[in-house]
Amino acid sequence: MAAIFERFSNYLETSDYQFGFKKHIGCRDTIYTVRQVTERYICNGSTANMCMLDLSKEFDRTNHHNLFIKLM
Repeated sequence: MAAIFERFSNYLETSDYQFGFKKHIGCRDTIYTVRQVTERYICNGSTANMCMLDLSKEFDRTNHHNLFIKLM
């Protein structure tokens, strides 16, 4: 896996808004950000609608060989 990452690392980028699978970022950071954004919307008189989707086990069920083929 490390060899694949090294080979394709120049093509892999993540958003600053992604919290999963990053070093030194965890649930606390995510909760803090969600609360800050929600509070900002509410303080400005808007509503905050959220949709959460848990895909924590989805990667375990993915055919990794096919995923890498599609990524290439």
